[in-house]
Amino acid sequence: MIVKEPYWFFKKIIPDHLCDNIVKYAYEQFTAEIALTSWNDENLKNKILKGDPEALKKQHEIRKSSIVWLDEAWIFNLIKPPIWIANKNAGWNFNYFAFERFQFTIYKENGYYDWHQDIVNDASDERKISASLFLNDSDDYEEGEFQFKYQDGRNKGDTKITTLDRSLCKKGSLLVFPSYLFHRVKPVKKGMRNSLVIWSRGPKFQ
Repeated sequence: MIVKEPYWFFKKIIPDHLCDNIVKYAYEQFTAEIALTSWNDENLKNKILKGDPEALKKQHEIRKSSIVWLDEAWIFNLIKPPIWIANKNAGWNFNYFAFERFQFTIYKENGYYDWHQDIVNDASDERKISASLFLNDSDDYEEGEFQFKYQDGRNKGDTKITTLDRSLCKKGSLLVFPSYLFHRVKPVKKGMRNSLVIWSRGPKFQ
């Protein structure tokens, strides 16, 4: 799908102390689990959950990170308004009616998530908008850049890869984009990268 505004970015829209509260709450209240990609193979998924080395190796071809699921109202109240603003200002005007749980994601050294889309289909709806809140500064880790791959509506639909400027990826900054866009987090070479991801859902794209 060709887009004119592939993403919308808010620089430091969430105060540092609230970002710190989210990180503290996630680490103190929950135990992080291995981040799984959506698998159709239930046998493989069960092996991954049991720590089978071969299954984990296959999983790590795509993704290597840990996650905590969050569902707290005070966090939703921080993130929902800017998603609405981005949807309007970017000109997407997607129809959405619900949000999924937040995914607090931990990328340690050598952690990454290769090219993927966020769209997950149900019988009547699908993910429409994705958002990622940077919970620590890019100075806290090396590499681990966020990239998009999309057809550029300004250049006759040519495929384009865009890398977010690391100087923008400060604690409290929020990235919002259509869930169908291919994107990835490149490997973190040193340090730790924390983020919070949320998806809105709505009627299927036509």
